[in-house]
Amino acid sequence: MPTSNIEIIGLVGSSIISIAFIPQSYKAIKTKQTNDISFLFIGLNLTASSLMLVYGISTKIIPIIISNTSVFINNFIIAIIKLIYLIKKNQQITPI
Repeated sequence: MPTSNIEIIGLVGSSIISIAFIPQSYKAIKTKQTNDISFLFIGLNLTASSLMLVYGISTKIIPIIISNTSVFINNFIIAIIKLIYLIKKNQQITPI
């Protein structure tokens, strides 16, 4: 349970970050369009959220754990969808 205003701010912020990628994931699934999302962007987000998740777990900071778990999952979904659609279209995979 949050005990201070700063913890509440952290939880609210992590909740917003957690839902921020959901519309993009939904749109990628629904429209099957991922051309405008670069693998570099996805890779950087996956790397950053993985590192921050390790940090959050080791320091037991719940807002960091919540937000970075969500960011990682949504970016992973987008990466898989992008790969599937590229393979189906027989296109070359480029990082940018």
